Amino acid sequence: MGDRIIVVLKEGKKIHDKPQWLYDHQILKSEPQKIKGNTETIITAIDGKEYMIKYNNDYFVELMSQKEDFIISDRGRLANLSNDVTIDYNDRKIIFNVIKTENVFVTIAKSKIDSIKNYFSKKK
Repeated sequence: MGDRIIVVLKEGKKIHDKPQWLYDHQILKSEPQKIKGNTETIITAIDGKEYMIKYNNDYFVELMSQKEDFIISDRGRLANLSNDVTIDYNDRKIIFNVIKTENVFVTIAKSKIDSIKNYFSKKK
């Protein structure tokens, strides 16, 4: 079924105390976010909810990018390309189509465009 990570639910500014499991394949993206003066790693999952992890963002992104279908799209940002995505190379965004009610996306650095194109050319 995949690897699991420990997360806590984040609803707006409220961060829950109770940890729970999240499978890696449920992750759409992760990105750093300042919360109470600290940089935290925020994950958006396929259920549309946001979760927070207590790992260093750079370490988390580097580790997860070693897994198939996960790619560093921009500084501190990770995308799971196994999901239904649209790539907007002009606006440099990976848009996740699995969440229809929101515009969920992660940015693409200019330096990462070729690696993303390469990923999709290998998947054909």
